[in-house]
Amino acid sequence: MVMVAPSLLASHTLKMEFVKGDPNRVIYLLKEELDDEVVSYLDSISYAPTRKIYEKNPVLFQIPSLVERSESEYVDVMVLDPNHVFSYIDMFLLEENNYLFRESDFIRNPNLRNYKKIMECAIRQNPSFIRYIGADIMLSPSVLKHALSEYPVTREVLEKNPAMVQNDYLMSYLIFRDRNFKLYHLTKSEQRMYIATFLKEKKYDALLSLPFMRPPFQKRFQSASMKELLPYFDVDLSFNDVDTQMKYQQLLNQLFSMQAEFDYQQNKLHFLYPDVASMNLAFQNAFLRHEEENLISDLDTFINQGQEVVTREQLTSLVQSVKDNQQSSGTYRTKEISNIYSFLLNLHRDVYLSKSVSQMKKKVIKDLELSSKAENKVKLGKSIRRIQTDFQHQKWDDYGGYEHLLEELQSKREHVLKMHHVRSSLFDFTEEEFSQLENLCLQGKLSRETVADTLHSYDVKLDLEVFRFYNRFYADLAKEDKRTSKFSVEMSDKEKFPYHYLNYQFANEGHISTVLQTLFSKIKEEDIPNILNTYQRFPEIASLLPLVDLVPSFSTDTYLSILTDYPEIYQRLTSDSSAKYLYDNNPLLYLIGHMKQVISMANGLKEEEKELYPLILGDRVVSSLPSELLSDYTKVYIESMLREKSSIPQISGSVGPYSYSTTTTEPDNLLIGSKFSRSCIDLTNVSGAPTYRGCLTKPNMDVLIVRDKFTHEIVARSILFRTKNTVMFAPFYDTKGHVFAPFLQDDVLQEIGDKMMSQAKQKDDSIDAILYNCGLFPTSDLHSPMIEDSRLFTDFLHADLGPYAFVLKTSDKYVGGLESSQLDTSSFEKPIYDRLRQPVKTKEDITENDLKRIQVLDEIIKQGKLDVRSKPILLDDFESLYCGEDWYAGKRKDGQVDCVILPTMDVRVPMELAQTNLPLNINTFGGQTR
Repeated sequence: MVMVAPSLLASHTLKMEFVKGDPNRVIYLLKEELDDEVVSYLDSISYAPTRKIYEKNPVLFQIPSLVERSESEYVDVMVLDPNHVFSYIDMFLLEENNYLFRESDFIRNPNLRNYKKIMECAIRQNPSFIRYIGADIMLSPSVLKHALSEYPVTREVLEKNPAMVQNDYLMSYLIFRDRNFKLYHLTKSEQRMYIATFLKEKKYDALLSLPFMRPPFQKRFQSASMKELLPYFDVDLSFNDVDTQMKYQQLLNQLFSMQAEFDYQQNKLHFLYPDVASMNLAFQNAFLRHEEENLISDLDTFINQGQEVVTREQLTSLVQSVKDNQQSSGTYRTKEISNIYSFLLNLHRDVYLSKSVSQMKKKVIKDLELSSKAENKVKLGKSIRRIQTDFQHQKWDDYGGYEHLLEELQSKREHVLKMHHVRSSLFDFTEEEFSQLENLCLQGKLSRETVADTLHSYDVKLDLEVFRFYNRFYADLAKEDKRTSKFSVEMSDKEKFPYHYLNYQFANEGHISTVLQTLFSKIKEEDIPNILNTYQRFPEIASLLPLVDLVPSFSTDTYLSILTDYPEIYQRLTSDSSAKYLYDNNPLLYLIGHMKQVISMANGLKEEEKELYPLILGDRVVSSLPSELLSDYTKVYIESMLREKSSIPQISGSVGPYSYSTTTTEPDNLLIGSKFSRSCIDLTNVSGAPTYRGCLTKPNMDVLIVRDKFTHEIVARSILFRTKNTVMFAPFYDTKGHVFAPFLQDDVLQEIGDKMMSQAKQKDDSIDAILYNCGLFPTSDLHSPMIEDSRLFTDFLHADLGPYAFVLKTSDKYVGGLESSQLDTSSFEKPIYDRLRQPVKTKEDITENDLKRIQVLDEIIKQGKLDVRSKPILLDDFESLYCGEDWYAGKRKDGQVDCVILPTMDVRVPMELAQTNLPLNINTFGGQTR
């Protein structure tokens, strides 16, 4: 580049010549030299500076047009931009382009330190970047663990980077996770000071959110004893009043008794009994290592959580007897330990299911005494040793050389407890293993009777996942042999039905559906209420409910109401003969298969519960409507869910970062307040109820959903209506109730109109016109956005299209888009304006104030500030003119239509015009805004 003395740029002409010679020379311009003419020139040539240009002249970041172009072309520019607010898409682009973060990025732009995803990405690339972590960033456990293993944080690192100390999450990890403080060295007084400050600032409940309360840190935390941790929670933390001291002590009790549950957002699993699952490794290791002190401590804590069914003295005696037995005979050392361990786990679970805790206590003491004797070969009901002993003496004559199969199956069941499933059985079979057994039986290599007797002798309990294999395995045998009646699953028999298998939940919706279908196919309908109302015995229902989009949370009673209170919906869902045949004529099973729809309808039908109204209608509508109308609107919505197939052509496509599609499979999106907080119809209007009913209860309504391509979240929607041979789009509203600008483009609406007309022609559907209704947008907060005033909307249902319906597509040619143009009315019974209702004001009724407003608007158009087909609004050009509070519409003598609606879009207005009564926010649907 040519170096130029700053004094030469004082001349405006020289400066422009200097920039035009090479736009990259802007790096030499000062802020005051970047005047409007220079910026206009750079905009005219679409100049987009690179990262190096911004590094040499950061002043350029103050020119929005340059920054916008640069960030759209070079992803590394946004990293340097101190004013850039990173969106999900921005972070996605950085990852897609494999951007390598540099140390200078965090120095030049400190805002980067406050974005979790950016920091995690940078730390994965270079663990030393953890030095730049922001104060409020909570890194994921895997990233934090990786960073500290690769880049040890010492006292010197903290001193050089004092901002790290402001991150409570990081500091709590460093303090609590390393008992010997190998990662860095703080004095004990410094540690206590930090913890005391942390507790006071976070108001005592902070410890419950610290990383040691969540995996994967729980194991290390459990291995630490109270004696080692208590000094850091000493009473010398300067808590003065008694009430504060009691709260602090209560927090300590929670710290050492409460076990972590998996983070639902990260692991998608939630345990009904998290304490059992979280402490199993430490508990099992304590047994196997013979650490008596830790063993007694862990067992004592564990049993205390199990409602104190065993005393500390009994446990001490038990452990000592096990050790004595191991010294005399080491053969069954591991098996004895496993027996006790598995029994205690089962005991903890059964406490919640048992009706009599006192009876359980007696059984515990008796069984513990039996199991502590080495010479006694009896297992606690279901002993591993019993299984192993039986296998050693079993004759395998009937197995024809396939004994290795059952040995392999047995060896896989040595693990007493799995991480994600709490089960009482020590000898389970998976679906795959049952398939192996079944195939061998079908090949004649194994006898069903032998396999059945063998499995039953070990009291095998089956998982819900293998119910269908279990029943198919014994189905034929049950018909001929009465002995196999012991394998039947009856809900009334607690010993045979594995309630304890319901102690875990699934995150996959398909898996849940399969489990529920299988379960319901094997139980009696009259037993369903008892199951659904017992949460501990049926947690799958709880994990299924959050998957329903319509309602975020509700009780199982809502689902149960389908079976009891609303027989008409039950009848409708179970009337499909093909579905009945598919599910073995079990209508209840078909009902479960459509659970999402069932739950949605159940909540809608429980209209006597007032809390459901906001879910269906939205808060703003509910606050505006009288109570007697709420149930009416709810009933109308339920009727709409039962409507037949829509007669509107189905389309789909994409526009930039958005995808769109019409659908009749998402009735939830037709709700007034299900997804968005505002209404698409003015329910507060006198005509609101009949309009609502007329639209929703007929097969002439659909919804076009706009989603984000990357997140698949709904960002906007437009409700479609069909009258006779005409389809009309309502305005596109985003999730905040505002007009969705990306879909108010000529080419976008033309594409939608073309696709819909093409689909109609392929299906021989006689659609004459597809219209877009721009609507009115009231400014009052008391009203929600509406499609149109109630009169026009009601008229549309009778084929009165209204003055604001712009033609997207007709059967013979494309007309207009958003532009005003000649309207082909040949496909209608009579011209559109002949069917208009009485306008608010005719040309003759225009007042002097109206005339002034029109003249001001006309002046703005003449000056080029607002373009409406480049034609000013001249009264003499109009055959008829219609005026309202916020809008003007007219029909020209040449047959063209102009429409200007106020307000919504920002337009720069000359200062002298700003003094008039004209609102400064102007929205035009007749052309583009400059």
